[in-house]
Parts: sequence; C-alpha cells; structure tokens
Amino acid sequence: MASASVDQIRTHADKYREYIKENLAKLPVASSVRDILAARTAEDAEPDREITVCLRTRPLLPHELEKDEFTSVAVRNPDTYLFKPEFKWTGPVMSTQKFAADFSFGPEDDNAVVYEATAKKVIPLVLGGGVGQLYAYGQTGSGKTYTMTSLE
Repeated sequence: MASASVDQIRTHADKYREYIKENLAKLPVASSVRDILAARTAEDAEPDREITVCLRTRPLLPHELEKDEFTSVAVRNPDTYLFKPEFKWTGPVMSTQKFAADFSFGPEDDNAVVYEATAKKVIPLVLGGGVGQLYAYGQTGSGKTYTMTSLE
C-alpha cells in the first residue's frame, strides 16, 4: 500500500472525508484538558514527572479552507488519531494511527490551556534554581513558533 498522492487525495476527497466522518463517531469521547487538570489538582493525583509529552494540532488555515482541504487529525484527549490516506490498486483506502500522550491539544484548546498543562508547572522549578525545558518538534508550519511564543 502506498501513500496517496496529492492528486489522488483530491480526486477521492469525498471518500476520504466520509471515512473520517464514520471513524470519528467510533472514537472515544474526549476529556477536556481543563477537566483533567482540575481532577489532578483536586485529587493531588498527578505523579511527579520529569517528562510530560504533549501533542497539539492546529486548525486548518484560511488558505487551506479556500482549497477545500480537510483535516486528517482528531484529538481525543489524551490521544491523537491520524487518518492516513493511502492508495491500493483497488482504489483509495485510509488507515488510522493512534498516538498516545499525556495531553493532546486540539484546535479548540487555546494557548492558556496549553500553558496550564505544560509551562505553568515548570516555572516554580526554574525560579527555585532548577532547570526546566520546553521542547517543540514538528513540521514547518505546524504551529511550533505560535505555541512557544504564546507561552512566554
């Protein structure tokens, strides 16, 4: 099975959209990041961690919407699902891949939510003489700079 080309995706966009729509309904209901943080604070159940892994997806940009492009990522906190368009000799298919993290942020999560779950708990450590680091990794145009500068 090969990854679908841009032309193949455009040609079969309706079929891919239908696959995503059907499979979104099958995914578990997402917990909001704020609810998870509130529960951890209330129960004091968050373990001390040296590393917290978070995933963030951005909304489609205006130029992407103008081209009638569609998102192939779904956030169901704490997991992120990627719908990958592929092409077989029998026609278009799509696979789903799940990525697990401590938190997953979707387009509906603003920078304040990301700050609360990530940078906020690093600040007391740094001010107390410790070392803290936030690391952003991803494709060009995926929102790393936007996220990091908003956390300053």
